[in-house]
Amino acid sequence: MTLASRLDTTCYVLFRYSYRKISEVEMCAGIAYTLQNINLEVLHKRRSGHDPRWQCHYRPNAFGRNCRIPL
Repeated sequence: MTLASRLDTTCYVLFRYSYRKISEVEMCAGIAYTLQNINLEVLHKRRSGHDPRWQCHYRPNAFGRNCRIPL
């Protein structure tokens, strides 16, 4: 049994993936980790009560009236 087939068998038993697909699994895990970090950051900003994306200022529109525009 070659090393490649041993790796393939071991990875399939443990992860249900062949060793050739481990890089795809790592990529998916990295994306999931990044998304989790983004979610935690958004939750933290919401809890702190200040999110600069929701700041608004007033600017006159074409009719001369002030309208609320997000920054």
